[in-house]
Amino acid sequence: MRICATLTFITLFAYPCGLFAQHSYLPSDIDDGRRIYETSCGICHGAFGDAVPGLDLGRGQFRRAKSDEDLVRIIRSGIRDTTMPPFNFTEGQTTMVVAYLRNMTAMPLDRNAPIEALGPPGDAARGKVIFEGKGK
Repeated sequence: MRICATLTFITLFAYPCGLFAQHSYLPSDIDDGRRIYETSCGICHGAFGDAVPGLDLGRGQFRRAKSDEDLVRIIRSGIRDTTMPPFNFTEGQTTMVVAYLRNMTAMPLDRNAPIEALGPPGDAARGKVIFEGKGK
């Protein structure tokens, strides 16, 4: 009976959480990651992480990442022959972005909220550089 109860607990609680919560993150890291995401990643990925076809970062749907380490590598190195550029973030900054991405699924986001309620609109000058440079 005890084995059955343990297996039920693992199946219902531990396993689903393990898919997304590979690490524990401090609320301050998640919040700092949100700010970095909004100014650097949200420009292309959108406020909810669903602006790139085939990806839904807000729901934990990634094409090439299965682990937090994969996400760190992709953020820092980019993806060759795609529009995903490398970012010159420190290891700590990258970990904060991953913390935010992993916790986006736990955050109640109102997708009908006015865009200004989601935070600052981004950096227009940086967007212009990306648009006229690599974005063409």
